Amino acid sequence: MSQQTNTPSSPFAPSDPADRPFEPSEFRIHRPSEVLAYLRILQHQACRIDLRSPSGQGLGARLVAIDEQAGTLAFESLTPLAKDGSDVDVQALLSGPEISAVAYLDQVRLQFDLEALLQVSGKAEDCELRAPWPQQMYRFQRRQSFRVRPNSRMPQVRLAHPHLPEQELRLRILDVSLGGVALLLPPDIAPFAPGQVWANAQVELDRETRFSTGLRLQSARPSVEATGGTQLGLLFVNLNKDSELRLQRFIDQTQKLARMLSPKKA
Repeated sequence: MSQQTNTPSSPFAPSDPADRPFEPSEFRIHRPSEVLAYLRILQHQACRIDLRSPSGQGLGARLVAIDEQAGTLAFESLTPLAKDGSDVDVQALLSGPEISAVAYLDQVRLQFDLEALLQVSGKAEDCELRAPWPQQMYRFQRRQSFRVRPNSRMPQVRLAHPHLPEQELRLRILDVSLGGVALLLPPDIAPFAPGQVWANAQVELDRETRFSTGLRLQSARPSVEATGGTQLGLLFVNLNKDSELRLQRFIDQTQKLARMLSPKKA
């Protein structure tokens, strides 16, 4: 069975400021006035806001009220909520350790955490979800979530063979995005069935971009690589915020490098 045995060194040499250590502050909005401004836009445009827990529970909602004096937000679920709190999925979401909120404003992606999210039933028939204001939020350009190809053959994912758990595979990364990754499975390994889940895989993109994540296999098809094999398409599962921010930076820097190396049009 083909697999690599040596831990790779970083494919990038820190030769310019773009290779400086990761700084999440590049994407962070922490001034209360700026946070409030974005919240007001989300409310005014009735944007969909996806609320999700690390374990996978999720709910679509809209921001319907901002109480500046109390410092709270009120959300309306896009699906009716039971006033008696009997919604199993909603209760599982509310009982999680943290809730991440994600919304899109045209080409901008906003992400922030909500603490102490509660379901509140008023005198009317409507039910609301309420939470304190987020202390900060993160703003990403959607272009940064494009799928990119690493600039070397070194980046890899380490995971256990699904039928031989004691055997570790080190599979080359063909491309990567914020949502998932494409891997090359060597021709002497039989393809895996879609739906296969890995609870803990190690992603190694460069010296600063290494993280653990869950993976779920979405597709398997013959690879167009000269060496043959199978191209696996996998989604990230329960990718934490720190890892997502590091991945965002890697994608951004890879795009910048690709633009620098692309031939200039006359």
